[in-house]
Amino acid sequence: MFSFVSEPWDLVLNYIKQILPAAIKAIAIYYNSSKNIICVREFSPQENDFPFELDISSSYNKIKNLRIDTKEDNWLLPDEIPFGSNLESKKHNYDIFIENKRNILQLSFPNYYDNNYDLLYIYLPENNFVPGINSAVQKLSQENKIILSNTVKNSIKYVINTYNSDSKVYDELLSSVENLKSLLKKKGTEDNYKSRWIEYAQDILLTVEYDNINVEFSFSDKALELINNYKGKIVDFSDYIKKAAKNALITNNIKKTKNIIIEDFNFPAPEIKKENIVQPVFNVDIEAKYQKTYILLDRYEEAAENVIRNRPLALRNKAISGTELGKYVGNGITAAAISDAIKKHKSKISKLLLKKELADKWPLLRKLFKPVINTLNTYNNIEEKTA
Repeated sequence: MFSFVSEPWDLVLNYIKQILPAAIKAIAIYYNSSKNIICVREFSPQENDFPFELDISSSYNKIKNLRIDTKEDNWLLPDEIPFGSNLESKKHNYDIFIENKRNILQLSFPNYYDNNYDLLYIYLPENNFVPGINSAVQKLSQENKIILSNTVKNSIKYVINTYNSDSKVYDELLSSVENLKSLLKKKGTEDNYKSRWIEYAQDILLTVEYDNINVEFSFSDKALELINNYKGKIVDFSDYIKKAAKNALITNNIKKTKNIIIEDFNFPAPEIKKENIVQPVFNVDIEAKYQKTYILLDRYEEAAENVIRNRPLALRNKAISGTELGKYVGNGITAAAISDAIKKHKSKISKLLLKKELADKWPLLRKLFKPVINTLNTYNNIEEKTA
């Protein structure tokens, strides 16, 4: 079961009453990495249900130095505790009787955040009578104190290590949640942005009339997708929608229906401004009348390369559709626009494809794009009939 708390020391302090029921109180001094400060918390199982914070403002520097200097575990007397009063801690010379009176267990644990030591002080009864550990142990001897010290320290190490492991899981979980929230927020922004294009398009349609006849327009799913992915300028969007509406009116019989569905092929292909066109470098001499067709094939071949690049390896030899190709031509065009362009250039395309000096050009179009392949078939049929 995970222990998702901000610091391990509340867990440790609560754990003391389980492993040492006779403990009067315990005090933890530790570096809080989330707050970047040293904290001191006390837990008195017999008086309080939960650990509480101690005010260390008057002795902060003393405690700070204590965490640097204290590296060993030890048993102390109350007046040797280096905090909690205005008196300096005392140092007693070794005396067997004094050693037996030491009832405060001091344990140190390395803190890897600030490279100092977190400290734990466990207060046992002054008579060193500790029931509940072992039925044979009543009065703590020096030997039993060493055993007790090691046992308690190993138990607490386990608690801290468990916390660190759980904390890592928690951090990963929190990171995943934050990433999910970010993605949902981004998606919500994108969806909101897309829906506004559609709302704008629907508002524009309200202004379109046909011979003073009220016409009800709607968009097909593919048309809506095209609107969502509009990449042009906002100032051109109104004309973009109106042209699509007029093209839809032409392809529908307005006398039979007043409900016109605007399809994706009704939208005009995006215009390419001359200043944005990079003049091609022809590797062979191309007659002027074929140069536009040559550029068109280059554009489609580049789009075909992008189609293949974004496919799984197993599907890279599959035929390319007009819809797939259109996604990578400029800002995106419809399959119908590609089909119209190929029909317009059909004769010139077939002649360019048959030129020996261009045999290595447009390999993907030659192999995987049927509209281009069909121009050769049509050309060969015409040649056979005229032969």
